[in-house]
Amino acid sequence: MIKNQEIVHKISAYEKWKQTILLQEESNSHNWRNIHLLQNKLLHVTTLGLPEKLNDIRLDKAELERIQKSTGSKFLTSDKKTLYEYANYIWVQRGYVAYYEIMVKMEQQQAKELIKLLEEELAH
Repeated sequence: MIKNQEIVHKISAYEKWKQTILLQEESNSHNWRNIHLLQNKLLHVTTLGLPEKLNDIRLDKAELERIQKSTGSKFLTSDKKTLYEYANYIWVQRGYVAYYEIMVKMEQQQAKELIKLLEEELAH
């Protein structure tokens, strides 16, 4: 049993923060699935390049131009609602990623503080 209430509080706060991050990860994953589904409605799969990092989207512009020359359109649909929905999900995703990065840094800071407190307690 831990008698130091500050340690108990920091462990509890750390565990709650881990759950908050987990919820953010689930939201991020759900949004990414929606992006992927809309992307498949909009773009030929051959136009997608290899991502350089997580949640990155790369387009092969030369392939888009080739498709436009042969079909008259770079996109699979001309429904603007689908394009706007896709664009909206992309911007939301950018926000999720930015916030997630901040959350992880905060978690790391909490862990450092907790470790320091535990080390001090063990030194006594």
